[in-house]
Amino acid sequence: MINVIVSSHGDFCIEILKSAEMILGELDNCIKSVPLHHGEDLDVMKEKISKEIQEGIFEKTLILTDLQGGTPNNAALEILLENENIFLICGFNFSLLIEILSQINDPKITNKLQDITENSKQSIMYLNEKI
Repeated sequence: MINVIVSSHGDFCIEILKSAEMILGELDNCIKSVPLHHGEDLDVMKEKISKEIQEGIFEKTLILTDLQGGTPNNAALEILLENENIFLICGFNFSLLIEILSQINDPKITNKLQDITENSKQSIMYLNEKI
């Protein structure tokens, strides 16, 4: 089992978890959102994410961020460099989130993160070329 933190610019992370609940039902309390709001900087974001990690139920935490190089991702990256029990995926999409949350109870989920990430990339398609 693993804690999951979804972090983004603005409330995207809150709303995407609400969307996930429409498909998966009520989410476990080990799944949290950490939004970056206007005026907050890297230090504030790092503090917010760290607080959720400390309050987590499980030893390991997966952090999903919206954009490589953005403040949520940079804060999570700094935390990753300080803690071997942190896993980080940036550029998450709804497909990736659903796949991770569907496997949240799998004790070997951290071994599958690379495959899950690769699978989610394939869910992005330019459909005009497919018709």
